[in-house]
Amino acid sequence: MYIIATASADTYITNKIVDGLRVEDANVGRAGTLDLFKLYDETMSGSSGGHTEISRLLLKFDVSRLVALSSGSLDVGSSNFRARIKLQSVATNLPVPQNFSISIFPLAKDFDEGFGRDVSSFTDIGACNYINSSNGTAWATSGAYRSGAVGDSNIDFYASGNLQDGLGLRNLASNQTFVAGNEDLFVDVSDVVSATIANLIPNYGFLVAFTSSQETDLVTRFVKRFASRHVTHESLRPRLEVSSNDATFDSHASSYFDTSGSLYLTNVVGSNIRNLMSASQDITGSNSLHVVLSTGSYTKVISASQQTVGGFKKQGSYFGNFFISAQDSSAVSGTVKISDHVAASGSIVFSETWRSIDGSVVFLSTFLTCSIPERTTSGLPSRQLSIKTTNARQKYDERSSYRIRVFAYDSNYEPAATRVPKPTKSDFPEAYYTIKDIEGNVYIPFERENGGTRLSFDSNGLFFDLYTDGLPPGKLMTVDYLVVDRQLEYIVEDKSVQFTVGA
Repeated sequence: MYIIATASADTYITNKIVDGLRVEDANVGRAGTLDLFKLYDETMSGSSGGHTEISRLLLKFDVSRLVALSSGSLDVGSSNFRARIKLQSVATNLPVPQNFSISIFPLAKDFDEGFGRDVSSFTDIGACNYINSSNGTAWATSGAYRSGAVGDSNIDFYASGNLQDGLGLRNLASNQTFVAGNEDLFVDVSDVVSATIANLIPNYGFLVAFTSSQETDLVTRFVKRFASRHVTHESLRPRLEVSSNDATFDSHASSYFDTSGSLYLTNVVGSNIRNLMSASQDITGSNSLHVVLSTGSYTKVISASQQTVGGFKKQGSYFGNFFISAQDSSAVSGTVKISDHVAASGSIVFSETWRSIDGSVVFLSTFLTCSIPERTTSGLPSRQLSIKTTNARQKYDERSSYRIRVFAYDSNYEPAATRVPKPTKSDFPEAYYTIKDIEGNVYIPFERENGGTRLSFDSNGLFFDLYTDGLPPGKLMTVDYLVVDRQLEYIVEDKSVQFTVGA
């Protein structure tokens, strides 16, 4: 799963000195850039040097979609949950500071973005600014810089907090060092975002500033510019990129001996997913079903459970894990063992039955083919997988999700001749997707670190869920795939897919 949460508000606040006078009530909420700077040893009217000018950035993201998903498909407590703020650097003809660090904290006060645009003379007066977070509400300390812990009152940002995860009170700052000075900001805020979604921290946004030691040292740092949400080019706008590995691998389409597998069942009633029922009771929780695999006199009973995400039970979704050894000595018929059958034929077709625990109700009867893994003495056979999106649309709605089906096949494979044509089955490589526009700007990257864009597979083939949140409306978009197959990696472009989102 990969979702882009767009910025709902951003600005910067400053105590800039203009024409010898300190300007602290100016608003630049509609500026095209977010300017982070520090000017040391400036002069003011009636005094000599030694004065410092500072700016700090304020960001807020719309996480309502993430909150909604957290009760169904997004596990914010998972170890592979990632949330990262991305600000894109803006190149100018001005020099940029080098070798500096930035800290990011969750805000303890909400702020109004405002409508100011003047970033030269700072003549647009209004909130928010260096003094006020909004009209009639002042920062606890000018510059929004009074820190405290989650739960404290009369503070501007949370420097620490207990997020009820068993780790006690801890530092909530996220940091990034800029060496050359022209780097983008891309920093992990997973703990804060997961706590925000869980309603442990209010969603007031983030404060971005030089580290405290660099704000107070005797060095000028002017000016680091990032694109704001008001910049024309959508790909440059601030975003919160959230990803989590929700890929599932259903062994119905590809099952092997000597390898752990998983079997999934989804109960669909009309157009809705509903829990299975036995004796008028919903079947829920762990170990609430049995899956029976059988052939001849051999029977294997697998315990199955309702799927859960982040502690929430997934309506109508169940799974069971299994392992069958190719050396299993259990009898199939007479003296013929599983191992004998596997050695002779290379595969076994099992009868698969999903039952209630007491066996009185059969929910599904189907078949599962289990095969020996491919084994060779001559090295890995050459494959060149092609990937095609099979159900792509030309247009998708904004802030929506779609299940995208994908077919993978080996273009070098030559099937054996048969009297009756057989449908080609999809291969199931490790694969990831990326979404970019036709100009090459990437919106959803190949997220391999935590598996956020890994493709799932079931009995119908490969698939992934596309979330259109944060994708630019009206822009022509494409999809590519990164294939990891038999120790080889390569990118496959699906040139047949071009789509737009929204308008």
